[in-house]
Amino acid sequence: TFLTHILFSMDSRRKFTAMFKLRVIEYAEQTNNCAAAREFKVSEKSVRDWKKLSAQLKLLPKNKCANRGKCSKWPQLEVEVAKYVSENRQNGYGVSRGSIRIFALKLARKLGITDFKASHGWCTRFMKRNDFVLRRKTKISQRLPQELDDK
Repeated sequence: TFLTHILFSMDSRRKFTAMFKLRVIEYAEQTNNCAAAREFKVSEKSVRDWKKLSAQLKLLPKNKCANRGKCSKWPQLEVEVAKYVSENRQNGYGVSRGSIRIFALKLARKLGITDFKASHGWCTRFMKRNDFVLRRKTKISQRLPQELDDK
């Protein structure tokens, strides 16, 4: 109904933990999807989707906001690029976004991937997925103020 639509549209961008979703699924199995949606103030479509994913939700940590975000479109490529970045860092070489993108493009051609562009956005998401951060490696430590040296 219209009132229900207004109720759900106000909070349409919420995130839910696996524990919450499992609680909703359990309630829906005891009653029905519509009642569970009303009780927990979520859409009925979400309840149906979560019921389909219940096996996966049971395997996840309870506090994880489950099944959020997209996976990589080219997982094999990203594994190789992550190895490249890790090896270069271990050997003490600096790795820039540009070098990551160039290596990824060359590797994509080698693997026969034609629709890969190695965009700036892809590089940012790749680094976030693999917990890489660009920082400059320094050899000079920060000097203390003269006042602190005397004390």
